[in-house]
Amino acid sequence: MTSDPRTNTAPARLSFEGSVFARAEAALSTYTGPVDDLTAKNEWLHANGCPITLVSDADYAADEQERAERRRAMLIQASGLRQLRHYEVYTPESFRVRGGDATALERVDAWLAQLGSPDAGRGLYLHGQMRRGKTWLAQYAARRFIETREAGARYASVVHLLEELREEMGTRGERGGLPAVLSVPLLVLDDLGAEVVSKWVLERLFELVDFRHARALATVYTSNLGLDELEAHLGPRPTGAITAEDRLRGVRTAERIREHCAGWVIEVGGPNLGRVRERGRNG
Repeated sequence: MTSDPRTNTAPARLSFEGSVFARAEAALSTYTGPVDDLTAKNEWLHANGCPITLVSDADYAADEQERAERRRAMLIQASGLRQLRHYEVYTPESFRVRGGDATALERVDAWLAQLGSPDAGRGLYLHGQMRRGKTWLAQYAARRFIETREAGARYASVVHLLEELREEMGTRGERGGLPAVLSVPLLVLDDLGAEVVSKWVLERLFELVDFRHARALATVYTSNLGLDELEAHLGPRPTGAITAEDRLRGVRTAERIREHCAGWVIEVGGPNLGRVRERGRNG
């Protein structure tokens, strides 16, 4: 903000909006004190009945940074990430030091970086053996998304999410629909494939995945299953409980995930990080 010779104002920002700007300009037009003395200017404004305060650009920037940090903290709190057992265990550096898959971490960073482009891949599929760090990588992606974009994210275990949906829909009726939280800008669906397949589960998973894919919403999936294995899991052969229509719905769900995550299917390797932690505690 530059100095205006007509009002003799120093570089500063006004802390309120509206018609008070005109009143402040009128008051400052009669100010004859030091140009850079904000304290004197504020005293002059208040003495002339103008309820406004001038702050320096540096103070304004500091205040804005503090507000941004508060916004990010609120988004983190609402995301469900703090409920994760190992939320604070790894930093990217300690993840690498413990033997975590550094290439997978770099790919997650690359996926996050490209989200701003119009043709960005909106889905990320992390798969591999148990305890390789898939959940940590997913929560890292969600946290970085919040920190860099100041946009909402939500972590959800698929099994627990389905339980919550069943309870909600039991209360509101089967036609209650999916909760609004599933339209958050970024959603982590953790441990896909651990659910017991049923007609109801296949219906809900298709609704969820199709909803996210159709709206190009950023979604991180983690699973112990590769995509072909996931398709076999979600599209089992028809039985008494699973019809051919149910099987088709499961296959379509896997296809939606494959399309959603095109170019961003990452196999997470490395050692069993749980055993690495245990060896570290035992010296």
